[in-house]
Amino acid sequence: MRAFAKLLTTAALLAACADPADKPTEVKDLRVLAVAAEPPEVLFDRATGFSAPQVSFSALLVDPRGGAPAMFQWRFCPVDSTEACADFAKQRESAPAAMRPALDALFATASSGQSVATPGDGIGVQNIDPFPSAWPTDLFSYHLIHSGLGLGNGAWPSAILAVNSNGSQLVVQKRVTLNASDLSQWNTELGAAFGFTVCDAIAPNPGCLPLKPRIANQNPQITEVSVARGTQAGLPFTPVVADLVVHVNEVIRLAPALSPAAFEPYESVESTLQDDKIVIRELTETPVVSWFATDGALGNDITAAALTKTFDNTYLAPKAPPAATGGFVSIWMVVRDLRGGTGWQHVRIQVLP
Repeated sequence: MRAFAKLLTTAALLAACADPADKPTEVKDLRVLAVAAEPPEVLFDRATGFSAPQVSFSALLVDPRGGAPAMFQWRFCPVDSTEACADFAKQRESAPAAMRPALDALFATASSGQSVATPGDGIGVQNIDPFPSAWPTDLFSYHLIHSGLGLGNGAWPSAILAVNSNGSQLVVQKRVTLNASDLSQWNTELGAAFGFTVCDAIAPNPGCLPLKPRIANQNPQITEVSVARGTQAGLPFTPVVADLVVHVNEVIRLAPALSPAAFEPYESVESTLQDDKIVIRELTETPVVSWFATDGALGNDITAAALTKTFDNTYLAPKAPPAATGGFVSIWMVVRDLRGGTGWQHVRIQVLP
């Protein structure tokens, strides 16, 4: 069942295809490198409503070509869409009539403007206003009906960001996880629909599912970046506290340090294939770091414990200082916890002959 699936939420690129010859790590033109929601997960309590009724979306928008400011528009998508909310009208028609006005009001929530260049955040970074979204109780009532469990557990409302700059257009979607804070509050409905209940802390039923009240996911952060000069294992890392200075064709290693929020424990409710039983799995987040640079070459597109053993990465400086940027290169690291949480960090490098 969908409500029992692992929740993996990332910002999905829906438009603007890059040249096939380009590497994903190379930032040459308009790119949305990441979109974050704060908080990345919103919990609903049956007695008190939402624990965090205000969600704010922000984006890492980069266009090293410079030129005119980017024009942007945020929109909120209250339904669970994989089509950047292009299917809103269809989903609206399938909703109960009493809920449609609330969906319409949320869908009409929008914000637009133009970006402001912020060179201190990296070459070509275009700062755009964050997009706040207030969630009424009716949003959970809608997903209460439309989610796989019928309880809104694991639904994905989202924000849609459209960007137009220098003749390029992008549309990206960022989902937010919507969950019930404590499924035992719906034991009557669970028992009637599926024949099981969740253990209540005060009065657990015999044979109940030992699912704890949910703790909302937090965004991971890159708290520090360290550098080692060279590629050999065992070289000492030192914290990056200012612009790095390298020479052409020099190789360095960069190592991001992640916050504890990148390794949060959580529970997953799953169905076993052998006997179709509902079980609880105790899990820990397995974050990944995506890497991007305006020049030079990165050793890996993504670093993660399961892929590269460590989060550090090699960087090969270009053959000549990039003249268009005064000899500077920007590197961005984007960390994702694979449950919807996102954070990023920037390092600027000066390339000398």
